[in-house]
Amino acid sequence: MVKKVKEFLGRLNWGKLIFGSVVGMVVLVIVSVGIYSRDLPDPSQVYRKSGFSSVVLDRTGEEILFDLYEDENRKFTPLEEVPEYLR
Repeated sequence: MVKKVKEFLGRLNWGKLIFGSVVGMVVLVIVSVGIYSRDLPDPSQVYRKSGFSSVVLDRTGEEILFDLYEDENRKFTPLEEVPEYLR
């Protein structure tokens, strides 16, 4: 049995085996990225959420109960609402 295994390993083309393994891993990574990236949001619709104050809403999600912030009370302001001399 050991002799057959040694003969098989001796006849094995290691270059083709390594090349096939690398190609297989690359294909696996590309397929995995494709599967997991389907659920990601559109980059143009993502906006920064950190750095602003935290808002605690009631159970309906409409009324603000608390507005929490540490050092600065930051609120998002669209560019259209910013005065011209501050732009």
